[in-house]
Formats: sequence, C-alpha cells, structure tokens
Amino acid sequence: MPNSTNDHPYTFDGDKGPYINTYSGKSFHILNPEPDDIDIKDIAHHLSLQCRSVGAVTRHYSVAQHSLFVCQLVSEQTADPVIQMQAIMHDSEEYITGDWPTPIKWCIPGVRTVAKNIKKAIGEKFGIELVNMPPIVKRMDNVAMATEKEQLYLPSEVVWHDMPEPDERAIPTLSPQEAEKLFIDKYNEVAVHIMQHERK
Repeated sequence: MPNSTNDHPYTFDGDKGPYINTYSGKSFHILNPEPDDIDIKDIAHHLSLQCRSVGAVTRHYSVAQHSLFVCQLVSEQTADPVIQMQAIMHDSEEYITGDWPTPIKWCIPGVRTVAKNIKKAIGEKFGIELVNMPPIVKRMDNVAMATEKEQLYLPSEVVWHDMPEPDERAIPTLSPQEAEKLFIDKYNEVAVHIMQHERK
C-alpha cells in the first residue's frame, strides 16, 4: 500500500488513502468514505453509464435502470417511501465500486467489506438504512434479476438456483441519459414523500 502522494499522485491522498474523482469533481476516499463527499447526481450519472453483469447482456442495461425496476416492483407492494428509497438505492455503492459480479466479490478478500462501508456512508448521507435491506427489497431484486435473465441474457447452461417467477412486462430500452434522468426524478419524488411522511 503506498503511503504518500508521490507513489500514486492521482489516486492516493496521504493518510486518507486511495480515492477516485467523481463525475461532479469530488474526491471520494474509498477506504474512508465520508457522507459529505456523496452526491445523488454522481450516483445517478455513474450508475446510468454502468452496464449490468459486466456487459453480459444483449443490449445496454444500466445499474440505474435495474435500480428503477426494483423500485417499481417494490412500490407496487408497499407505499412506504422509505422502503421505496431503499429499493432505488440498493446498489448505490456501485457508483464507486462498479458492478462487480457477486462471484468476484466472493473471490477477492476485502471487497465486500469496502462495498459495505461505502453503502453505509451513502445511507448516512440520505438518512436511510442500506446495509440491512428489508426482505421485500431483496425479494423484488430477485424478481428483477429473474426478469432480466429471461429478457436480456442469451440461453446458457448456467443454472440460476431458487429464482422467483419473472415479471411479465417487457423491459424497455433506455439510453444512459434517459436512465439518469429517470433515476434523479424518482429519487426526488420519493424524497419528497419521505419528508411529507415525517411531518405527519
């Protein structure tokens, strides 16, 4: 591990450790995530440009669009705006880590801890629990994944175990720009509902 800015002048910041620059120009310190360094615009922009499953799909399908799909499915099950916010933000740490496939996360020591700490900081920023998700979010995430498997992946010998029935609606094609705007719009909509709920 380098210990000075001279080792990696563009990626390492002394005692704060390695960092990356975000779309908005912020410096996000990967091992010392600070809520003040987190911006919803960065989250929406980064996720909209990241393809799910490291590109192993038949067309561009972003993490942002997947998050919107999960939020849609959750919103059809509950009107609780906090849970809806947890749904749209359930993969939000990937704006920093990228969409690492789960098998790789299991293979490389420390990756899951880093991702968990980033997700915790995002939760602190927006005042929601993101590390321990409600069961409904996990269920709808699996429904979304089952639907994506049916519509966005070529036939494969790989067996996806214990998957729920997929949703029957067609997954639309969204450009990164469309997904980014819809993500921000949904975030703002749900955030307003949370504020209204808290005033009651």
